[in-house]
Amino acid sequence: MAKSKQKRLPRRGYVLVSLAVVDENGFTHQYQPVETPVGAFRDGLAAITLPAAAEAGSEASAGRTA
Repeated sequence: MAKSKQKRLPRRGYVLVSLAVVDENGFTHQYQPVETPVGAFRDGLAAITLPAAAEAGSEASAGRTA
């Protein structure tokens, strides 16, 4: 009988996060899953996505005025 692969579940109030990043040279960096508090994940995600959204919005508005 084959061993079943059990999925790792995070503790209550935590999430499992795995990250893959593509750098400016096109290289993909993949990181092992990390267990982190939900709040820290939300803060980190906001820190990554909000500046990018603001930058995209400023580029879009600059394109409309030009």
